[in-house]
Amino acid sequence: MRIVTPLGDFALDDSSRGLPLVLLHGFPLDRSMWRPITPLIRDGWRVIAPDLLGLGESAVRPAASIAEITDSVFAVLDAIGVHDRVVLGGLSMGGIVCFEAWRRYSSRIAALLLIDTRPNAETPEGRASRYESAAHIEREGPRIVADSMRGRLFAPSTSSAVQEEWFARIGVQPRVGAAACARALGDRADSWTTLETINVPTLVVVGDQDVITPPALANEMHAKIRGSQLAVIKDAGHMPPVEQPGSTASAINDFLAGLGE
Repeated sequence: MRIVTPLGDFALDDSSRGLPLVLLHGFPLDRSMWRPITPLIRDGWRVIAPDLLGLGESAVRPAASIAEITDSVFAVLDAIGVHDRVVLGGLSMGGIVCFEAWRRYSSRIAALLLIDTRPNAETPEGRASRYESAAHIEREGPRIVADSMRGRLFAPSTSSAVQEEWFARIGVQPRVGAAACARALGDRADSWTTLETINVPTLVVVGDQDVITPPALANEMHAKIRGSQLAVIKDAGHMPPVEQPGSTASAINDFLAGLGE
């Protein structure tokens, strides 16, 4: 599905039923990463998964900030007529967008899912690395990101077929958009203090073998967010929705069920 917004054209998957559950993918991927769990989400929930600005089939800009990416998510929701509060979830970069969304759009958020993500700003060295990566992506394409993530993105037990499928999906992302997102991640705001302001139900999810945003970091986030829940997905690395879709959907469903209690 494609829609037109004031910020450009965007592609999204929309199950068009029930209460809105909005899921934001990681970098540099697209909305397809949610498809393994979408059919497993409990009845009564409308799963909306957009391609973020610059990735997948959405609008591409040579420069974008996390704030602009966040604005585009809510422009998409406006365009499809979703004005009520949503459950907003994001993995990795998608989680970083969730932090920004809480700062900018908290009145439109009923609950949060923070999946294999991190709240810190980049260090100066990290920012320089992101910018260097962006330059490499522009010259050689995002496959260079896939290559840099080998041995880190997935749990060792995740099948090679699954790993290669998703590395291939990284490799075909738009060069300009992926580079812009890399720079946006390098420039992202620190969100540690934001965690202490979150006052809606929140589920923190992490793969037990995630080496990019490890369980110890998820525990720190859980401790900072008052009343939050923590779910550790066994035999998963940084991509639980595609490595362990059943367990990931089960954790999300348990959380969603609690929202109605």
